[in-house]
Parts: sequence; structure tokens; C-alpha cells
Amino acid sequence: MIWPVLGEGEAIRALGGQQRRRAGPGCTFGRRRRPRSRRGGDRWWYGDLGLWSACHGGQRQAAEFFLQRGGDVNWVGYDQLTPLDAARRTGADDLVTWLRDHDAKSTSEPS
Repeated sequence: MIWPVLGEGEAIRALGGQQRRRAGPGCTFGRRRRPRSRRGGDRWWYGDLGLWSACHGGQRQAAEFFLQRGGDVNWVGYDQLTPLDAARRTGADDLVTWLRDHDAKSTSEPS
């Protein structure tokens, strides 16, 4: 489930759908605004964290989207796991292979 990371409209577009509702600037549809990152603004939110979350959920199409937006395949996220570790823990073997093709490493591998 990637829409809590992106927002419903962007998640729908990322997966090839179309957004159905429109809103004016600043509308959050009752959700809190996304937090500002201390580490590079939108790249962290839309790249690294998004890629990690997509891999944690076993969502290859979403992972490709976040990789194109600058996500780091070796970013260490929650539980000290990289996207590769998160995909492995989820059991998404095709995603693990795809990440390996993009030079992803596990936290257990030497740097």
C-alpha cells in the first residue's frame, strides 16, 4: 500500500490510474501534510522512503517509479533494512532479483 507515502492521487497515477477527485491548493482531504525532511526535501520523501516502502510492500511497479524519481537502492530505512532486505523479508523474489540488477546491497553485506 503506497498511498500513505505519496498521497492518494499520486499513488493512483504511479500505478497507471487516473485521479478522480480534484481539490484546490493546500487541500489535504483531512490528512496531515507530509513532514519536511531535514535531508534533501522531496528526494527523501518521494525517492528513498518511497522506494523502501514499495519494496517493503512487494510492489515492483511502484519501486520502479520511485527509482526513477531518485530513490537510493541502498538507503537504510526502518529496522535497519535496505530496500533489498525489506523485499526479501516480504518474500518478493522477483523484486529482489530486480533490485540486485540495480546493484542493491543488504545491510549484512560488507560495504
